[in-house]
Amino acid sequence: MAVKLIDLQLIYGVAGARERFEDLVSQLVEGEQPDADKVRIEQGDGGIDVYVGDLGDPAGIDVYQCKFFPQGIGEAQKEQIRKSYRTCRDGKRFKTKRWTLCLPVDLSLDEKEWFEDWRGKQAGSGILIEDPWGAMKLEGLLYQEKNWGLKEAFFKEHHLAQIRELHGMMERLLADIAERLRHDATARERDQRTEALALQAEYLSRFLQAMRVSYGALTKPPSVSWSAVQKAKKAGDEEAARAAQAAGKRLGHWEVVIRPSWIPGQSRITTLNECWSVIQGCQVRSNGWEFPVVGLDGRESGHDWIGLARTYGREVESWRLSQRGVFVLLSTVYDDLQSRTDANPRWRGRLPHGFTPERFLDIDVAIRVITHVFRFAGRLADKAFDPGDGVVEVTIRLTDTRDRVLVTRDDPARLEDCYRATADELENTWRCERERLRTQPDRLAVEAAHWFFERFNWPRASEDVLSNVQARIFSHH
Repeated sequence: MAVKLIDLQLIYGVAGARERFEDLVSQLVEGEQPDADKVRIEQGDGGIDVYVGDLGDPAGIDVYQCKFFPQGIGEAQKEQIRKSYRTCRDGKRFKTKRWTLCLPVDLSLDEKEWFEDWRGKQAGSGILIEDPWGAMKLEGLLYQEKNWGLKEAFFKEHHLAQIRELHGMMERLLADIAERLRHDATARERDQRTEALALQAEYLSRFLQAMRVSYGALTKPPSVSWSAVQKAKKAGDEEAARAAQAAGKRLGHWEVVIRPSWIPGQSRITTLNECWSVIQGCQVRSNGWEFPVVGLDGRESGHDWIGLARTYGREVESWRLSQRGVFVLLSTVYDDLQSRTDANPRWRGRLPHGFTPERFLDIDVAIRVITHVFRFAGRLADKAFDPGDGVVEVTIRLTDTRDRVLVTRDDPARLEDCYRATADELENTWRCERERLRTQPDRLAVEAAHWFFERFNWPRASEDVLSNVQARIFSHH
């Protein structure tokens, strides 16, 4: 069975192992002396663990310094070695001729470099510092036939086998416990994150729902005057009849949500006034358009948010910014405020049979709105979000899109046919890398506009085409 000096602590405990190590080294040294009957080997004080010779010999004695350092040599152990050596070197009771350090382990490369450097600095002391006796040297002596008795006496191999088996079982048990603890910690962390995400979703849902209710109250249409509708129809004025009916319908709206990927559990923006200042600092303008509108008229606030609700006729814009960094804006679709004739639906192709366009979406206005959203989002992230949050989520929703038709007021020739959406509403979320949102908001806006126009079945709506339209729109602002 293999013998390891560090196993002494398994048999005798840490404190007992140190004493037994000194006893073992003493007997191994005695076995190596050629004239054992003339050599006196003792353990003594004065910094000596084992020595060979006569303390009164003017030629000096050989000192074997035992240090039971089973984990190797750190800074504290180095200082113990230096101190033991100084005690021998400066002692008045005896003279040291040779000094040998004995360890239960072999020195590592770094430890050997330290020992050689330290030994070199002691060259003028007159003491010969020998190479250390480590595990290889001492265990090698134990395997010699003459020392088999020592090996059996000190290591009790039968008991050591049982101890090692028990030690192995304990190591496996500890490893299993550690793995279970890691698994439990991972599960707890996963559960905590799931719970945190659920709380974030609940907070966002409540915040958004409250905003929608408020906006719905602001945009509630008046009751339809059916007498006015019938009167217009009797007069043959279908346009007036449709206008009277349209007055009783809700207008479509844009809904924009900008939020950090991780909504903090507590307020990040300290005060509501600071929220207002953030919006002012992030506001985007171009050619008379503002996103969002900021003014004293219509300013409102809640327990953790500041906002504004502006109405002008049937045009409504309402936004809120919470102290946790969530921004929501709802605003009327510009084209739903225009008369049908203002839509200028002069398509080069023919309209589908039996289809009369009633709702429209101006390409240029939509690109301007979407570009404002992403420019504003980049600024908001810098001012209101945690610097460590590398992702910003931008959600854009457009309502009442079924049979809404694309138009362009300044260049009708761009539309070769009647392109319309078939879904009741369009909504998508873009998870934007924060750095890209800061440096390339217009490119992200083009990608978002392309997503919308694809759903209007516009075949020419490539990102390059839309990028050129965007450049033209903002070249004059």
